[in-house]
Amino acid sequence: MAGKGNRTHQKSISAPRSWHIKRKQDFWVKKVTPGPHPKEMAIPISVLMRDILNIANSQKEVKHILSKGNVIVNGKPIKETGFPVGLMDIVEIPELKQVYRIVLDIKGRISPQPIKTSEKKSKLCKITEKTTLKGKKTQLNFHDGRNMVVEDESFKVNDVVLLEVPKQKIVGHYAFKEGNTGYVVKGKHAGKVATVKLIVPGTQARASLVEMEHEGEMFQTRKANVFIIGDQKSKINIREEMG
Repeated sequence: MAGKGNRTHQKSISAPRSWHIKRKQDFWVKKVTPGPHPKEMAIPISVLMRDILNIANSQKEVKHILSKGNVIVNGKPIKETGFPVGLMDIVEIPELKQVYRIVLDIKGRISPQPIKTSEKKSKLCKITEKTTLKGKKTQLNFHDGRNMVVEDESFKVNDVVLLEVPKQKIVGHYAFKEGNTGYVVKGKHAGKVATVKLIVPGTQARASLVEMEHEGEMFQTRKANVFIIGDQKSKINIREEMG
């Protein structure tokens, strides 16, 4: 029996819950291709264009727009319809003079937030791994698949850097520490911008936790759910999406 090969589409009803799409309206949607973001935290550029931004009515229109280089992600034109777009990516449609930062709504769903053109080169990246290399150099791996070799040893896992894209130049560094501003990316508090009040170390039986303050109210979430976005004040314009 012949194989069916790798399928490039999937039923909309089985798409990740992070996709804010009408699951009963379109039976088939594009599958996300392997790339810089984990599947559960990414959405294909074609789904973003057709089903969320509504700048295309069909997959054929999406292909035409992309083939012309009219969609730029993090400073680079994207032509693959399944290219994964994820948290903190910058999506620009020059012909429409529209620029978006990918954030989350309060239900943890991927949401494009309009930003000013002056912000399109500023991208926050969370450090997920840190490796010491020869010559006192350090390799940083980021949440979006990027990696960078630096000579500064002050960077730590869970810290966040502000990159100038597409140059990939570090222009800011925000430590994961009490007093800094964090963005919750998972859990029931997803989408909230809050201040880190206390970091509770984990144990063998429990993950590290963070106590945070949001509009005068305290809540607790896993450390892994928090994405630092600045010191006492957020370094990017971000509003809480209601979904």
